[in-house]
Amino acid sequence: MKKCRKKNWHDDDSCSHKKKKKDKGLELIKDCICVEWTVPNGETQTVFQTANFDPFFASGFVSFDCGSPDFVRVRFFLGNDLVGEVVRVFEDSSVAFTLTEFDRITVESPSFTGTPDPDCPTASEGEICITARFPVNRND
Repeated sequence: MKKCRKKNWHDDDSCSHKKKKKDKGLELIKDCICVEWTVPNGETQTVFQTANFDPFFASGFVSFDCGSPDFVRVRFFLGNDLVGEVVRVFEDSSVAFTLTEFDRITVESPSFTGTPDPDCPTASEGEICITARFPVNRND
């Protein structure tokens, strides 16, 4: 797991360590997760999955850095149900989000039949960073 890049997202050190906030018998755990992803063209991959924290709050971004398709599709799910709309992220850009009530994120790299990107001819590549906040009972 790597730390979030300040130049892209944060002006503080919120990604470098866990922070706890006490709230009515609960501790609010804040943690940052960043991962680079590679998805073959025509495929979909889960790039983030929780362990059913309830409620679960998160802010973050998904970037699309390299690939032959013009965009990738990002979907947020709660179980098997789609949460919100499908988000298209275009190459060399990113989309930020703040969501509750989701437990999985997928990235789809659409099939591509044109002239491939010489740097990423058969797959799309990018990154996802999430700052997650979830309550933990202090009595556990």
